Amino acid sequence: MTRPPAVLAVALALTGCHTAAPPAPALPSGPVWATVGDTCEYSTWTQTAGGRAVGYRFDWGDGDTSDWSEFVPGGTQVLGEHVWDSRGFWPVRSQAQGLYGARSEWSAALDVNVRPKPGYPDTPVATIDVGGRPSGIAVSPDGERVYVANCEDGDLLAIRTSDDSVIARVPDIGAWNLALSASGESLYMVDGASVRLVTTSDLTIRCTVDIDQDAWYLVLPPRSGQVWVSYWEWMRGGRIAVLQASDLTEVTKVHLDATAPRGMAASPDGRFVYVALSDVNAMAVVSTVDYKTVCRIPVGAVPVDAAISPDGRLAFTADLEGYSVTAIRTSDNAVLGSVPVGYEPLDVEFDPSGRYLYIACEDEYDHGMVVDVDRLVARQAAWKDARCVACLPDGSRLYAGGLGGKVTVFGFPNQD
Repeated sequence: MTRPPAVLAVALALTGCHTAAPPAPALPSGPVWATVGDTCEYSTWTQTAGGRAVGYRFDWGDGDTSDWSEFVPGGTQVLGEHVWDSRGFWPVRSQAQGLYGARSEWSAALDVNVRPKPGYPDTPVATIDVGGRPSGIAVSPDGERVYVANCEDGDLLAIRTSDDSVIARVPDIGAWNLALSASGESLYMVDGASVRLVTTSDLTIRCTVDIDQDAWYLVLPPRSGQVWVSYWEWMRGGRIAVLQASDLTEVTKVHLDATAPRGMAASPDGRFVYVALSDVNAMAVVSTVDYKTVCRIPVGAVPVDAAISPDGRLAFTADLEGYSVTAIRTSDNAVLGSVPVGYEPLDVEFDPSGRYLYIACEDEYDHGMVVDVDRLVARQAAWKDARCVACLPDGSRLYAGGLGGKVTVFGFPNQD
């Protein structure tokens, strides 16, 4: 039997409505922070013509894709659950499928940051012989390299984090303290008498600037294009030299009305630099806009280093002779409290999550401490012989160097 052309056209149109691919689903909805081993729930949906039924599946970003869901009317939310077994940034996407098998494009991706279980790297996983006396550690932004300065002989070492092997050593380059550019392409070093700019691709010196006083600490305020170097001038008062990051030419000097500025930390927005003033037991807050001191904050005895949390809410000083660290709220620069950590805290570094503050203490054994930032409680760390510490960007490993001429690597149990 031959159907009239009009009837055939309607039939084909209706069939096309059923067989056409549904629209791509909306961006999956759910938590953007997750923890290894925990079950996380995400939802997705798409609108279809006439509410025609569709099924959904999720791509979890880690190589696992869910089964297709049951068919539900268009516009109805569908839930999916997933458990990640490794840390990382995982893009979660969803896809829709019609009754006749036609599939939509994948949705936009929701990036989920999966972190290790609460805790900090405290299990030794490797020991690296670097010789000399490690005094500064810097980690590349991609986490693939760790740079170590040896103040005893001035050597600079590069460590590959994939296998924790020393891949380069530059002898007697004058390395005491280190800082890396945001791109990781430039490394800045200070050794008391000079500042050097080193290209990380081949570890060659690009330029050097001599400093006529004791210069031991430096910091790169984000987005400033500058290097701030603190140095002592016992007769004239301590200062900060502000240098262009590109070629180390001087921009200005910041006068602090103190003789011994030491460790510094920059706020994540680059607006302020917090400076430990050892001789007056205070922290100076300096504006990067006009180079003026905003305020001085009283802290413990002889502060020698500073750290600011990744979210910029908190600052800490390492109070060498106060045997403590001082916590400061940056919104109003109010002191929240002092936490005893034992003999001579020397170096303070934040965990990338902001949950923990790592401390290297310079005593007979160079021990380590960890402060729970939320509770302001300190506990003994597993690392010994540590006078400088640094953490990988994902928080999975901590590198600690000290008197023994070694860098010890700490990780999470069953996750390394």
